[in-house]
Formats: sequence, structure tokens, C-alpha cells
Amino acid sequence: MEIARLAAKLDPSIGLVIDDWDRMKPPLQNAADLDALCEAHGVAPAHFIGVVGEAEVRFRNNFSILIAALNMPAIVAASAKRALTPNGFRDRKMLMEHAGFLPVPASRQFRMLNHAAIKAEQGRADVKPFPRFEDTVEVIEKALQDHE
Repeated sequence: MEIARLAAKLDPSIGLVIDDWDRMKPPLQNAADLDALCEAHGVAPAHFIGVVGEAEVRFRNNFSILIAALNMPAIVAASAKRALTPNGFRDRKMLMEHAGFLPVPASRQFRMLNHAAIKAEQGRADVKPFPRFEDTVEVIEKALQDHE
């Protein structure tokens, strides 16, 4: 139900379902029919699941990116430390490729481009860019603050 609480930020109409769920004790939650609870509040169960699914994609993916970003310095430090050992050949090679001292094989390159943003910058009105990462982080932070 944690994601459902975040989903209520996307669609407040599911908030009453979540409020009733939170008032239940765990044994009642285990026995409760979520579909009936949704219908009691005029929310289609499929709509509830759809909004929760959207929140999962929107919020959890960004959490993963934040977790990876926060751990990156420790990962690079561990890789650099291992690169200094006699068995650290792969780490040395990876660090040198990243620094540009060695060429990166073309088959191993991965570039993620926001093609929609590029097209929007070119003036194509029919294409909307992805939301800025900073805006998404603000939405997540606000949702977490509201949840506390």
C-alpha cells in the first residue's frame, strides 16, 4: 500500500480508499476485499490498480536512479581500490576507458538520449519532452513529506 499512498498524489480520488485501508488493523486488511472497498468509494478497481501502477513506474524508477547516484562515489572508490591490486586488470581497464585513455569498443557503448526533448527543441509542437529530472525529484520529495 506504500505505492498506493504515493499514487494518491497523482489521483486524489483514490485517497479515501487508502484512508479506510489505513484505519483497518492488519487482520482485517488480510481479510478485506480491496475491490469492494474501491467500489464503496466510487472508484473502479481497475482505475485504482492503474493509478498505483503508474505511481510504481513514475516513483520507483526514480528512486532507483537516486539510489544508484548516491552510491556511485562508493562504487567508484571500491573500483579504484581494486584497480590498484594485482588482480584489478578489469577495473583498471574500465577506469581508463571511462577517462578516455583507452578507446571504448563500439559494441559496448550505451547512450540514453531524450529524443522527445531534442525534437521539442527543434520546434516540433507535436512532441512533448520527458519531465525534467529535477521536477520529478521535487514531486517525490513532496510526496514523501506529505506522507510523513
